[in-house]
Amino acid sequence: MSLQFSNKLSCFCNKAQEASQSSNLKVHHHGSIIVKSGKPISMGCNHSRSYIGGTLTCSVHAEIHSAVRWLEATQRKNSRQSIL
Repeated sequence: MSLQFSNKLSCFCNKAQEASQSSNLKVHHHGSIIVKSGKPISMGCNHSRSYIGGTLTCSVHAEIHSAVRWLEATQRKNSRQSIL
């Protein structure tokens, strides 16, 4: 049984695969994207990291990396708007 994906879904899968290539882990490379209104707004990959938010961790999951990157970008955008 083979799965049929729409062109848009295939494009999103390809972008997640591209993001996974940035992973610095030796074995498992995972990527994720956050999509809003049919457009990717953030991408991330799993990677090794000693601390995140003051908590010792072994690695960061791809979906967490995407969410953190989106939050950081949103906060920067809101900071710039409040300055203007």
